[in-house]
Amino acid sequence: MQQTGIKMDHVPFNGIAKLAGDLLGGHISLATLDMATATPLVKDGSIKALAACGERSPSLPDVATYKEQGVPFDRSLSWAMYGPAGLAPPIAQKLSAALKDALGDAEVKEKLLGLGITPQYVPGDEQRDINARGIAAWKQVARDAGIEVK
Repeated sequence: MQQTGIKMDHVPFNGIAKLAGDLLGGHISLATLDMATATPLVKDGSIKALAACGERSPSLPDVATYKEQGVPFDRSLSWAMYGPAGLAPPIAQKLSAALKDALGDAEVKEKLLGLGITPQYVPGDEQRDINARGIAAWKQVARDAGIEVK
């Protein structure tokens, strides 16, 4: 909305299932959905994908990004695995290695791509830095929208 000047009303929802259901039911005309929810619905023709965040998804390669459509919005959205703050480093390393192996498995890759999730292993320290940049960027979006940021 900020980048295009389009005026819309934000309607908060309690969960993605309700949001997707109301979009499918015609109760709302537009929604921002995660790829795992949206991809099967786009593929079966239930909904139409208008834009992708960040890069094009290999699961929906014909859906152009916001940036490709002239909207200067270039935020990538991702899934990450987290553990408790006090997790012992050897356990964190073992879990991280298992995740890396799983994401490298052809069957797992195929299943995730079918859900619209692009499998990519990102080490913990790199994900931490991505998170910090994302928090700063979204705080700026909130400030620009006149939302109080603490």
